[in-house]
Amino acid sequence: MKIAMSPNRVKILIASVFALGISITGGFGQTVYAAKLYFFPQTADVVVGENIIVELRLDTEGEIINAAEIQGSLSNKNAEILSLNESNSIFQIFVEQPKVEENKFTLIGGIPGGFNGVGIVAKLNIQGNTNGKAVLSLDRNSRMLLNSESADRAMVIFSESEINIIQQNKDYIKVTSHTHADQSRWYNTNKVNIHWDLEPGVEYSYLVSRDPIGEPDNEPDKPEGTLQWMGDIELSDLKDGIYYFSVKKVGASTVSRYLIKIDTVAPELKDARANSGISETDYKDFISFLAEDEMSGIDYYEIQLDDKTPEIVVSPYITLSPYTKAIVRAYDKAGNTVEKEIERSPQEANIALIGTIFTIGVLIALFLLMRGRRKVSE
Repeated sequence: MKIAMSPNRVKILIASVFALGISITGGFGQTVYAAKLYFFPQTADVVVGENIIVELRLDTEGEIINAAEIQGSLSNKNAEILSLNESNSIFQIFVEQPKVEENKFTLIGGIPGGFNGVGIVAKLNIQGNTNGKAVLSLDRNSRMLLNSESADRAMVIFSESEINIIQQNKDYIKVTSHTHADQSRWYNTNKVNIHWDLEPGVEYSYLVSRDPIGEPDNEPDKPEGTLQWMGDIELSDLKDGIYYFSVKKVGASTVSRYLIKIDTVAPELKDARANSGISETDYKDFISFLAEDEMSGIDYYEIQLDDKTPEIVVSPYITLSPYTKAIVRAYDKAGNTVEKEIERSPQEANIALIGTIFTIGVLIALFLLMRGRRKVSE
């Protein structure tokens, strides 16, 4: 479950913490613990024009982490961070939508109840542009807080990832797909067309794998029977996920890869309801909603009031004009959608807006991160 919130919404929730009589004094607790924040894979070769997904992972080393501010960057312009995907992240609350800008990325998130173990924080889609080396690294100002009353700051060990951008050579095979044409996009079909131009007398070996550095063997692959292979392959019934189609000429060392991202399942709308106004909305009625998407992640929400034109919105949505019914829709990044119709019968609103998932501990931790962020900027 992922929730992206504006700082103002976090302030509303934090206000409820203070209303319960809980005070926060002092700054961060003493740094006495360790965790590891690293990338996978830590080294990879990417041919110019190809894409690779690099995972940002956290190993808490036995400690319990419940909030973090993470900043990172990719050196040099010979590679580019195309996007950051936080679906399936161990972080469930985001102060703001994680963002990528000029090869730098930032996310501030929390984990109700904390997290202990090894898990994925985010996935970075990186494209090789020109020959050379690019280093994916974490800013030393990145920080994590422990799941404790004083929200002690955890000591974090950072690791880098080195990406070697390789120029295409004579053995490179240009792979395309008319069904999944853009390697940076998610698609909602699991039937994938793969094409490359065949060379006379050349045999090929290919592999479909979730491993970004997987390589096909030297055994030739080709259709059996009377079918003529024209350089087109249809991959069908692939399960949702991220795949790499890797192909090479038998006997050659150069491997060409094509990134495939599949999500065929619609999001799950966890909650959508009409609410009576509260002080934070100037006592105006509002609609709150929350959806979850385990693969590509939620892209945006849409609300349609009666027969009016649908509009893109964020939760909570303040209803400024009367209506009889509302349709709430959630779209994931592959274009799958789910909707729910709600009647205008406002319920007593809870300051948390979306149930009990916001625990006091994670709110305190996010508050400390925001305050520390302001001090750094000053």
